[in-house]
Amino acid sequence: VMRSSRNAPLLSALTIATLASGALVIGSTAMAIRNVEGLTAAWGRHASIVAILDDNTSDKQWELIRKKIDSIDGVEESVVVTPIEAIERFRARGPNAAALVEGVQEQLLPATIEIRVTEGFVDLSAMVHLASVIGSIRGIVEVDYGREELDRLHALIGFLRMAGIGLGGLIALCVAIIVANTIKLALYARRDEIEILRLVGATAWFVRIPFVLEGLVWGLVGGALGVGLMWLSEIFLMPQLAPRISEVID
Repeated sequence: VMRSSRNAPLLSALTIATLASGALVIGSTAMAIRNVEGLTAAWGRHASIVAILDDNTSDKQWELIRKKIDSIDGVEESVVVTPIEAIERFRARGPNAAALVEGVQEQLLPATIEIRVTEGFVDLSAMVHLASVIGSIRGIVEVDYGREELDRLHALIGFLRMAGIGLGGLIALCVAIIVANTIKLALYARRDEIEILRLVGATAWFVRIPFVLEGLVWGLVGGALGVGLMWLSEIFLMPQLAPRISEVID
Protein backbone atom coordinates (compact mmCIF):
# COMPACT_ATOMS: atom_id res chain seq x y z
CA VAL A 1 0.00 0.00 0.00
CA MET A 2 2.79 2.42 0.91
CA ARG A 3 4.63 1.58 -2.28
CA SER A 4 1.53 2.17 -4.36
CA SER A 5 0.95 5.49 -2.61
CA ARG A 6 4.52 6.55 -3.35
CA ASN A 7 4.27 5.53 -7.01
CA ALA A 8 0.91 7.27 -7.58
CA PRO A 9 0.27 9.67 -4.67
CA LEU A 10 -2.29 11.78 -6.52
CA LEU A 11 -4.38 8.81 -7.60
CA SER A 12 -4.22 7.25 -4.14
CA ALA A 13 -5.29 10.53 -2.53
CA LEU A 14 -8.12 10.89 -5.05
CA THR A 15 -9.34 7.36 -4.32
CA ILE A 16 -9.33 7.96 -0.57
CA ALA A 17 -11.02 11.36 -0.98
CA THR A 18 -13.72 9.85 -3.20
CA LEU A 19 -14.42 7.08 -0.69
CA ALA A 20 -14.51 9.62 2.14
CA SER A 21 -16.85 11.87 0.17
CA GLY A 22 -19.15 8.96 -0.55
CA ALA A 23 -19.33 7.99 3.11
CA LEU A 24 -19.83 11.64 4.10
CA VAL A 25 -22.61 12.30 1.59
CA ILE A 26 -24.52 9.12 2.39
CA GLY A 27 -24.05 9.58 6.13
CA SER A 28 -25.02 13.24 6.02
CA THR A 29 -28.17 12.45 4.05
CA ALA A 30 -29.13 9.75 6.55
CA MET A 31 -28.43 12.17 9.39
CA ALA A 32 -30.58 14.87 7.78
CA ILE A 33 -33.45 12.40 7.26
CA ARG A 34 -33.17 11.29 10.89
CA ASN A 35 -33.35 14.88 12.14
CA VAL A 36 -36.32 15.76 9.93
CA GLU A 37 -38.12 12.58 11.04
CA GLY A 38 -37.38 13.70 14.58
CA LEU A 39 -39.17 16.96 13.81
CA THR A 40 -42.09 14.94 12.46
CA ALA A 41 -42.21 12.86 15.63
CA ALA A 42 -42.08 16.03 17.74
CA TRP A 43 -44.90 17.49 15.66
CA GLY A 44 -46.88 14.30 16.27
CA ARG A 45 -46.35 14.48 20.02
CA HIS A 46 -47.79 17.99 20.04
CA ALA A 47 -50.26 17.56 17.18
CA SER A 48 -53.63 19.15 17.69
CA ILE A 49 -56.82 19.71 15.75
CA VAL A 50 -59.07 22.73 16.00
CA ALA A 51 -62.74 22.21 15.22
CA ILE A 52 -64.66 25.40 14.44
CA LEU A 53 -68.27 25.26 15.61
CA ASP A 54 -71.30 26.59 13.82
CA ASP A 55 -72.48 30.00 15.07
CA ASN A 56 -75.98 28.57 15.53
CA THR A 57 -74.87 26.00 18.12
CA SER A 58 -75.62 26.72 21.77
CA ASP A 59 -73.46 26.37 24.86
CA LYS A 60 -75.06 23.02 25.73
CA GLN A 61 -74.43 21.71 22.22
CA TRP A 62 -70.75 22.63 22.52
CA GLU A 63 -70.33 20.22 25.40
CA LEU A 64 -72.26 17.45 23.60
CA ILE A 65 -70.06 17.87 20.55
CA ARG A 66 -66.94 17.79 22.73
CA LYS A 67 -68.04 14.50 24.31
CA LYS A 68 -68.61 13.01 20.85
CA ILE A 69 -65.11 14.04 19.86
CA ASP A 70 -63.63 12.52 23.02
CA SER A 71 -65.20 9.17 22.11
CA ILE A 72 -63.36 9.02 18.77
CA ASP A 73 -60.39 6.67 18.61
CA GLY A 74 -57.15 8.66 18.46
CA VAL A 75 -58.37 11.64 20.47
CA GLU A 76 -56.56 12.11 23.76
CA GLU A 77 -58.58 15.05 25.05
CA SER A 78 -60.58 18.04 23.86
CA VAL A 79 -61.38 21.45 25.31
CA VAL A 80 -64.05 23.98 24.35
CA VAL A 81 -62.68 27.49 23.74
CA THR A 82 -65.36 30.15 23.92
CA PRO A 83 -65.10 33.38 21.91
CA ILE A 84 -64.34 35.31 25.11
CA GLU A 85 -61.52 32.91 26.00
CA ALA A 86 -60.14 33.19 22.47
CA ILE A 87 -60.00 36.99 22.74
CA GLU A 88 -58.35 36.80 26.17
CA ARG A 89 -55.75 34.37 24.88
CA PHE A 90 -54.97 36.69 22.01
CA ARG A 91 -54.64 39.66 24.33
CA ALA A 92 -52.26 37.70 26.54
CA ARG A 93 -49.76 37.51 23.68
CA GLY A 94 -48.72 41.11 24.27
CA PRO A 95 -49.64 44.77 23.77
CA ASN A 96 -49.57 44.56 19.97
CA ALA A 97 -51.90 41.57 19.92
CA ALA A 98 -54.20 43.25 22.45
CA ALA A 99 -54.41 46.33 20.26
CA LEU A 100 -55.56 44.22 17.30
CA VAL A 101 -58.58 42.84 19.15
CA GLU A 102 -59.47 46.10 20.88
CA GLY A 103 -63.18 46.67 20.43
CA VAL A 104 -63.79 43.25 18.84
CA GLN A 105 -67.09 41.75 19.99
CA GLU A 106 -67.04 38.10 21.00
CA GLN A 107 -70.13 37.52 18.85
CA LEU A 108 -67.92 37.93 15.80
CA LEU A 109 -65.77 34.94 16.73
CA PRO A 110 -66.90 31.32 16.56
CA ALA A 111 -66.50 28.89 19.42
CA THR A 112 -63.87 26.22 18.83
CA ILE A 113 -62.85 22.89 20.26
CA GLU A 114 -59.13 22.23 20.66
CA ILE A 115 -58.38 18.54 20.23
CA ARG A 116 -55.14 16.87 21.23
CA VAL A 117 -54.49 13.59 19.46
CA THR A 118 -52.49 10.58 20.57
CA GLU A 119 -48.91 10.12 19.45
CA GLY A 120 -49.91 7.39 17.02
CA PHE A 121 -51.40 9.93 14.62
CA VAL A 122 -48.17 11.30 13.21
CA ASP A 123 -48.82 9.97 9.72
CA LEU A 124 -50.59 12.33 7.35
CA SER A 125 -53.19 9.79 6.20
CA ALA A 126 -54.16 9.05 9.81
CA MET A 127 -54.53 12.75 10.55
CA VAL A 128 -56.64 13.28 7.43
CA HIS A 129 -58.92 10.41 8.39
CA LEU A 130 -59.27 11.63 11.97
CA ALA A 131 -60.01 15.18 10.80
CA SER A 132 -62.66 13.92 8.37
CA VAL A 133 -64.36 11.93 11.14
CA ILE A 134 -64.38 14.98 13.41
CA GLY A 135 -65.61 17.20 10.59
CA SER A 136 -68.57 14.89 9.97
CA ILE A 137 -70.00 15.64 13.40
CA ARG A 138 -73.05 17.86 13.20
CA GLY A 139 -72.34 21.39 14.39
CA ILE A 140 -68.73 21.52 13.15
CA VAL A 141 -68.21 23.70 10.09
CA GLU A 142 -64.43 23.47 9.64
CA VAL A 143 -61.46 21.46 10.91
CA ASP A 144 -57.89 22.75 11.01
CA TYR A 145 -55.10 20.27 11.75
CA GLY A 146 -51.97 21.89 10.29
CA ARG A 147 -51.93 19.86 7.10
CA GLU A 148 -49.60 22.28 5.32
CA GLU A 149 -46.88 21.86 7.94
CA LEU A 150 -47.12 18.07 7.87
CA ASP A 151 -47.15 18.09 4.07
CA ARG A 152 -43.92 20.08 4.09
CA LEU A 153 -42.29 17.67 6.51
CA HIS A 154 -43.19 14.62 4.44
CA ALA A 155 -42.16 16.36 1.21
CA LEU A 156 -38.81 17.26 2.73
CA ILE A 157 -38.24 13.70 3.94
CA GLY A 158 -39.16 12.33 0.50
CA PHE A 159 -36.81 14.78 -1.21
CA LEU A 160 -33.93 13.90 1.11
CA ARG A 161 -34.48 10.19 0.53
CA MET A 162 -34.52 10.58 -3.25
CA ALA A 163 -31.49 12.87 -3.13
CA GLY A 164 -29.68 10.33 -0.95
CA ILE A 165 -30.43 7.52 -3.40
CA GLY A 166 -29.31 9.63 -6.36
CA LEU A 167 -26.15 10.89 -4.72
CA GLY A 168 -25.37 7.44 -3.36
CA GLY A 169 -25.64 5.93 -6.84
CA LEU A 170 -23.50 8.68 -8.36
CA ILE A 171 -20.85 8.35 -5.66
CA ALA A 172 -20.83 4.56 -6.04
CA LEU A 173 -20.29 4.93 -9.80
CA CYS A 174 -17.45 7.42 -9.30
CA VAL A 175 -15.81 5.21 -6.70
CA ALA A 176 -16.07 2.15 -8.96
CA ILE A 177 -14.49 4.02 -11.90
CA ILE A 178 -11.66 5.49 -9.85
CA VAL A 179 -10.88 2.23 -8.06
CA ALA A 180 -10.95 0.31 -11.36
CA ASN A 181 -8.55 2.79 -12.97
CA THR A 182 -6.33 2.69 -9.88
CA ILE A 183 -6.13 -1.10 -10.09
CA LYS A 184 -5.32 -0.93 -13.80
CA LEU A 185 -2.53 1.55 -13.19
CA ALA A 186 -1.21 -0.53 -10.30
CA LEU A 187 -1.22 -3.64 -12.50
CA TYR A 188 0.54 -1.76 -15.28
CA ALA A 189 3.17 -0.38 -12.88
CA ARG A 190 3.87 -3.86 -11.52
CA ARG A 191 3.56 -5.82 -14.71
CA ASP A 192 7.17 -7.00 -14.55
CA GLU A 193 6.77 -8.25 -10.98
CA ILE A 194 3.50 -9.99 -11.84
CA GLU A 195 5.11 -11.68 -14.85
CA ILE A 196 8.02 -12.95 -12.74
CA LEU A 197 5.60 -14.30 -10.11
CA ARG A 198 3.67 -16.16 -12.79
CA LEU A 199 6.84 -17.63 -14.23
CA VAL A 200 7.84 -19.03 -10.84
CA GLY A 201 4.43 -20.65 -10.41
CA ALA A 202 2.47 -18.13 -8.36
CA THR A 203 -1.29 -18.70 -8.39
CA ALA A 204 -3.78 -16.07 -9.53
CA TRP A 205 -4.97 -15.41 -5.96
CA PHE A 206 -1.38 -15.05 -4.75
CA VAL A 207 -1.03 -12.19 -7.21
CA ARG A 208 -4.44 -10.73 -6.43
CA ILE A 209 -4.22 -10.67 -2.62
CA PRO A 210 -1.88 -7.63 -2.41
CA PHE A 211 -4.27 -5.63 -4.60
CA VAL A 212 -7.26 -6.75 -2.54
CA LEU A 213 -5.50 -5.72 0.68
CA GLU A 214 -4.56 -2.41 -0.89
CA GLY A 215 -8.19 -1.72 -1.80
CA LEU A 216 -9.27 -2.74 1.70
CA VAL A 217 -6.87 -0.26 3.27
CA TRP A 218 -8.05 2.51 0.96
CA GLY A 219 -11.66 1.70 1.85
CA LEU A 220 -10.97 1.71 5.58
CA VAL A 221 -9.03 4.99 5.43
CA GLY A 222 -11.62 6.69 3.23
CA GLY A 223 -14.53 5.37 5.31
CA ALA A 224 -12.90 6.42 8.57
CA LEU A 225 -12.24 9.89 7.16
CA GLY A 226 -15.86 10.22 6.00
CA VAL A 227 -17.24 9.02 9.35
CA GLY A 228 -14.94 11.45 11.18
CA LEU A 229 -16.17 14.37 9.07
CA MET A 230 -19.77 13.32 9.58
CA TRP A 231 -19.21 13.13 13.34
CA LEU A 232 -17.78 16.65 13.33
CA SER A 233 -20.73 17.92 11.30
CA GLU A 234 -23.15 16.24 13.74
CA ILE A 235 -21.53 18.10 16.63
CA PHE A 236 -20.87 21.51 15.08
CA LEU A 237 -23.09 21.84 11.99
CA MET A 238 -26.44 20.23 12.86
CA PRO A 239 -27.11 22.49 15.89
CA GLN A 240 -26.83 25.41 13.46
CA LEU A 241 -29.03 23.84 10.76
CA ALA A 242 -31.85 22.42 12.90
CA PRO A 243 -33.40 25.84 13.70
CA ARG A 244 -33.19 26.83 10.03
CA ILE A 245 -34.98 23.64 8.97
CA SER A 246 -37.73 24.38 11.46
CA GLU A 247 -38.07 27.91 10.06
CA VAL A 248 -38.33 26.60 6.50
CA ILE A 249 -41.04 24.11 7.50
CA ASP A 250 -42.98 26.72 9.45
